[in-house]
Amino acid sequence: MKKIFVTLLCLTMSFSLIGCEQTNKVQLDPKDPVVLHFSTYYNDTHLAEIQRMVREFNESVGSEKGIYVEIIASGSISETNKMLLDS
Repeated sequence: MKKIFVTLLCLTMSFSLIGCEQTNKVQLDPKDPVVLHFSTYYNDTHLAEIQRMVREFNESVGSEKGIYVEIIASGSISETNKMLLDS
């Protein structure tokens, strides 16, 4: 009985992995980067730290892979929510 259960479990797991194969992979191009908008309501010290991390990413991995992150800072959570809902 245990052997049948293990066999069925292995088959189930194998079949579930078939759906994980990616056939349409997006090709990133450093010459034509994808722009991601990062909306935040943080300000002052928190915003400065986020800007530092984004700048570091854009100058390293983002530059290599063709990904550019742009920060959109608003004044409050409600402004950020409205901006996201309007987009």
